[in-house]
Amino acid sequence: MDWHRYRQVHCQVCEISAAGEIWESRIATQVERLTTTFRRREHARVLLEACTESEWVARILEELGHEVVVTDPNYAPMYSYRSQRIKTDRRDARALAEACRPGAYRAAHRTSDPRRHARALIAVRENLVRTRTRWILLIRALLRREGFGIRTGHAESFVERVLELNLLTLLQVEIEPLLDLLGPVNDQIDEVDSQESAGKRLSTRTRPGNPATQDNARPSPPGVAARTRNTYLRAQFLRLKSRRGPEEAILTLAASILTAAYYIFFEK
Repeated sequence: MDWHRYRQVHCQVCEISAAGEIWESRIATQVERLTTTFRRREHARVLLEACTESEWVARILEELGHEVVVTDPNYAPMYSYRSQRIKTDRRDARALAEACRPGAYRAAHRTSDPRRHARALIAVRENLVRTRTRWILLIRALLRREGFGIRTGHAESFVERVLELNLLTLLQVEIEPLLDLLGPVNDQIDEVDSQESAGKRLSTRTRPGNPATQDNARPSPPGVAARTRNTYLRAQFLRLKSRRGPEEAILTLAASILTAAYYIFFEK
């Protein structure tokens, strides 16, 4: 099944029987349509491209008795049967069906409900904070334009610090709509923070950027430690490069690695 988005989400279905017969159809991605279409089908293996809708569609198909595999769309061998020059929904669905037979696909990790909920709360909180930041920056710019300064402090107390100023009437009219909205936004951020699995109560296991919150989270293979070290070294290199230049960053990083290697091998 391949996904198509134009006004309404549709999915392109390509079925291949054991005898090699092919049927193609397009259906709306709705619970009723999916249930009606796949209830009549015998038990089958269904390949879905990982996307926003893939999880709830996969659960519906599994309830109907089908084996569902959510695949990684970045796995190039899965599309070896498709022309690289012309990309259409029908060709993508045909490529998925052809890849299903020999198993030429890579399954994507399906996150659990608690983790999906935690990640959604993180995303909501991040957008609320960004919105609040944009409003605060705009208010600061309007204040500076008229020669007003505001004392430093946390974002939660920004409205109180603005109200301490003796502002011009016209300036008050300009910033009043944003000041009125900052209060509810702060309340919403506090509400998200109060959730057990979001905001300030989140442990480092569910913080943004942690591998545990990524789609590919799974038991660590042997190469994960090496990739983690490489990521750390790259971050150190970029930090030093921005401050001292690329040549000195390379020398400093190499010296650190050699020093660590010396103590590992000779100071046991």
